[in-house]
Parts: sequence; C-alpha cells; structure tokens
Amino acid sequence: NNNKAGGANPGLLLHAAINNNDFLECQRLLVEHGAKASTVKNRNGSTPLMLAANGKCGRDNPRLVEALLVDGAGGCDTAAEKNKKGKTAADIAFARGTTALGDRLRALEVDAAVQEDFNRCCICRAKLRRRSKLEFVHDKVSRGEESNRLVVEFFEDNDAAKALARPEFHRINSCISFRKELSESMALISELRQLRKFRSMGLCKENIKING
Repeated sequence: NNNKAGGANPGLLLHAAINNNDFLECQRLLVEHGAKASTVKNRNGSTPLMLAANGKCGRDNPRLVEALLVDGAGGCDTAAEKNKKGKTAADIAFARGTTALGDRLRALEVDAAVQEDFNRCCICRAKLRRRSKLEFVHDKVSRGEESNRLVVEFFEDNDAAKALARPEFHRINSCISFRKELSESMALISELRQLRKFRSMGLCKENIKING
C-alpha cells in the first residue's frame, strides 16, 4: 500500500480523509496528487466520487464534489466506474435523493464512457483486457505449441471455445492462471467421462448376471 516515494498511498489517504470529514486534507491530497488519489477504489469498489455522492464528507460534501470535479483532479474520469454492487456515482446520488447532483454525475458518466479507450463488459461494466488469456492460449494451440493435450482438446471444440469467449465470461477467460484452470477443468471432465463409461459397463454386467 505504499508508493515509490515510500509514503502512504494518496488514494487510501483520500478515502480516510473523506470518512473523517476532513475536507482540508481532501483538498490538499487532490491538489498534490490529482488522479493518483481520486481514481483509487476502496475494498467495496467505491471511488472518492462515489463517497461524495453518498454524502460521506458531512457538511463539506458539496465542496468535496467540486474539488473532485475540477480539471486535473481526476474525479470526472471515474464517473462511469461502478462499485461492487454495480452502482455508479450517479446511481448513488439518485438513491440518496440528491437529484441535481445525480443529473450532473449522469451527464459526466456518459461523457466518460464515450472517451474511454478500452471496452467494458456490457453486463457488469468491468474493464475488459484488450486480449483475454483465452485468446493467447488459443493462438498457442493454433501454432501447435501447446503440449497439454487437455488444453488442445478443449480448443478442438469450437463451439465451447466460442461460448467461453462471450462477454459474461470475461472474468474466467481473462484469469491469470487461465491455462492451469482450463487444464484442471478438462481433467475433471475426462475423469467424469471415464466414470460414466465404467458405470455403464457395470450396469451391463449386472444385466447379464440377472438375465443369465
């Protein structure tokens, strides 16, 4: 949680200042660090702008909103972000009954989404990798460089590979250990197939005994 200079992470300090209703400290951090502080999420996936939309800085909350949204502060860049509950800052403001702020944040949300140079999942709005791990592994298989027969077997089924590439599975196919996870899953499927064959053979033998 430390930056290269050895000090505390400015984003975490900003979250702490907001929760402590310390606007002057918030203002100092935003002036000194800008987006390095305002774009950091807490463990709930909330940005400082979301906390401001939820009124977390007490009576100084309107001032915090303005401080986050000035040019260079970086708050506008987070307007399209969603927390772990799938809510944007605008959603939070509307839920709290601050309609004017909600309208303002919604407009910024639309602008931020248009200016993003990356794709998002159409379902959860999470940022998508430019290329998923699935694609990298598929390329390796296509070049004949994959030695794991179970991984190769998976990509022989084009329908399965295409299905896994769908947006709703982005957390799976972009997993760092995708190849390992895929291999283990295919191994399990292989074991289940063998078990099914064994049970079928066993039933046939029992039938022979009964009929004999």
